[in-house]
Amino acid sequence: MSEIKTNGFLIHRQDFQLFDEVLAFINEHGNIFSVIALGTKKILSKNARNLFYGCLSEFMFFASRDIENKLGKLKKVVLLENNIDISTRTPLLLLNAIIYKNKIKGISVFEEVKNLGRILKEFGKEFDNILIINILIKMSKYLGIKLNLNGCSHCNSKNIYSFSNDDFGFVCKDHYQSDYKISASAIELLYLVNKNKFNSAIKYEQIYQKISLRILTDYINYHSGFNLYNYLFN
Repeated sequence: MSEIKTNGFLIHRQDFQLFDEVLAFINEHGNIFSVIALGTKKILSKNARNLFYGCLSEFMFFASRDIENKLGKLKKVVLLENNIDISTRTPLLLLNAIIYKNKIKGISVFEEVKNLGRILKEFGKEFDNILIINILIKMSKYLGIKLNLNGCSHCNSKNIYSFSNDDFGFVCKDHYQSDYKISASAIELLYLVNKNKFNSAIKYEQIYQKISLRILTDYINYHSGFNLYNYLFN
């Protein structure tokens, strides 16, 4: 095994045997690595003290020869920045889960994790639903799903009437084919979040935030089969 040193973000951890874990992290080059971390469940583990979501870290590990398909072995991890206060925030955990479960790679994905850390430090927990909506909008692109939240998907009219799974997003009244009407407030909220106007979106009541979340969760499941319900509606 060759030793590798790289900077990145922890995106997944799971128990492996009694005191060990399997970790996954995305590095600054957009690659995802999985490693066995021996002893990180022990109270006195030095590596365990440096394993937090949302914190840029230096990972030193031994890579297997078949680096794409086999686990490496963690040697040492060092925190490069202290964002421990955001490490359990739901938007971050959701983003990590989407990246890990779908093996979404690339430098732009690494930057999404990095930027979310900055956003979470700026916006408190009361913004979590808004930020989750923003994440789902962004991640639809990485999942290969077309999503139009700028205007009617057919004619680009700004007079939005509703949202349609079959039409890939917003539709005006002339192009809406269903009898089911979605709340205008939920539509407005989606539009604002898509424009990163979080301070305006937060003014909408929780019920409309949850409706918007449900719209996007259903949409992603409809087009990709990726089920987010267990992450958001337990």
